[in-house]
Amino acid sequence: MNVKLLFSAIASFGLVALSSLPAFARDAVLTSRFANAQINLRSTPSVAASSRGFGIGGDRVRLLDQRVGANRNLWYYVQTYRSGIEGWVDGTFIRPISGTGQGGPRDPVTINARDRRFLVNHYEVKVYTSDGQTRLNAFNRRTNQTELRGEPVNVRRSSDGVTYTGRNVVFFLNNNGERTLSIY
Repeated sequence: MNVKLLFSAIASFGLVALSSLPAFARDAVLTSRFANAQINLRSTPSVAASSRGFGIGGDRVRLLDQRVGANRNLWYYVQTYRSGIEGWVDGTFIRPISGTGQGGPRDPVTINARDRRFLVNHYEVKVYTSDGQTRLNAFNRRTNQTELRGEPVNVRRSSDGVTYTGRNVVFFLNNNGERTLSIY
């Protein structure tokens, strides 16, 4: 039985440039000029967006995505290790941590810059090259399961964006930030 799942996420502000995407799953620290300052985690990359919660300067976070915000600053979509809250933080409040390891609040991760990771609703999609073949992984963050692992995909670039097509998946990245994932 083939079941088609369609998920899309539309970025409110900015453009996604594939060459400038961060190595996702990197750790960072929230920074502020003032001790114990609360740093808002917002629903979209804008100071006018509603707050989903906050972190405190010095808190460790996981970088999940990035965008150019309405204020033309780079914003990061983060998850706090302390509470698990996710939201957008202006890049002026982020200090990335470099290092190697398996990940976690005390063990930062560095991922090969050729890997590209994207959030599409509750999926984390990884596009990478192995043995000269572009491949795709799809991790369902709700069920904590990898639904596609090493799926070979063809890459088609167009004036609208980039499409990754495999036997069981189509992943589209629009130049305006729209991301669509279909798993068959």
